[in-house]
Amino acid sequence: MAHAGSENWEAPLLRASFDRVAMSDERLGAEPRPSDGEPNEWEVPPAATVPALASFALGAVYLLLLLVASRLPAPNDAWATGISVIVFVYFPLAIVYHGVRIPLKPVAELLAGLIALGVWLGVAGVEGRTGSALAGPARSVALLVACMFFGMLASRVLRDRNVLLPACIIAGLADLLSVGWGFTAHALRETPDLVAKLSVAVPALAPQAASAADGKFPILATMGVGDLFFVALFFAAGARFGLPLRRTFCFVFPLVALAMGLTITGVLPWQGIPGLPFIAVGFLAANLRSFRFSREEWRAMGITGAALAALALGLLLWWRLGGG
Repeated sequence: MAHAGSENWEAPLLRASFDRVAMSDERLGAEPRPSDGEPNEWEVPPAATVPALASFALGAVYLLLLLVASRLPAPNDAWATGISVIVFVYFPLAIVYHGVRIPLKPVAELLAGLIALGVWLGVAGVEGRTGSALAGPARSVALLVACMFFGMLASRVLRDRNVLLPACIIAGLADLLSVGWGFTAHALRETPDLVAKLSVAVPALAPQAASAADGKFPILATMGVGDLFFVALFFAAGARFGLPLRRTFCFVFPLVALAMGLTITGVLPWQGIPGLPFIAVGFLAANLRSFRFSREEWRAMGITGAALAALALGLLLWWRLGGG
């Protein structure tokens, strides 16, 4: 009886001890999860091979298309414009879409961006002297890659997905003011060649490039360095915060293509069309449900956004009435 009683007494103690050890192991080994129950970045580690190969392959095809764009046939100018806008807006955005998902350390992103920037500087420096047909396309690709890596690096500053909403609004309004009346408007008037070098080209196809001088790289429109940088920043931050990146691409792409179309057709009285408002609208439309704010925060942002929109509208009316 004594022996049986000892077993009855010790068994619960042993089970309790093992339970405590198991709980301790779970605490040590378990990965923290966000409060909303979504997986953390490290729960599904990204495969570097697929996005790297996709980005590289798209970049190679993009460079080739830039080289042969002026010889690509199209039925007429309207078709040439439509095809050029669709193709040469899609490829830069698709390269960024895949490239920002390559898992790199900040130092690697910085070094890659500096290397691409060095290539861009070298090509831009000799472009006018060599007259090479490769110079213009290579400059566009190098600038795109530099903006992608620097945008990835800058996205690390954002620690919360909710910051993306005001960032989109502020970036879009700032670009609107800059292209309409600010630094970009001044640069387009005074130094158009420099603006062209700080941009990625949407080239002309055969019907529109037929009259271009030999050795030149005929273009219809360009995507500025700010547009490319913020596309990379928003895509990289979206990938890190688990936002639906494919859905985001599907919203942003047609709006950027629309901006390029408006630029080429000259619908608005500006020399250029600000691209960031279109990018911001597409990004927010795709991800608005992913942001979580209190009612007071939504109200405050609504008031601020309305005030900024009123300021932009007032400046636009002032400019149209002859004030600028």
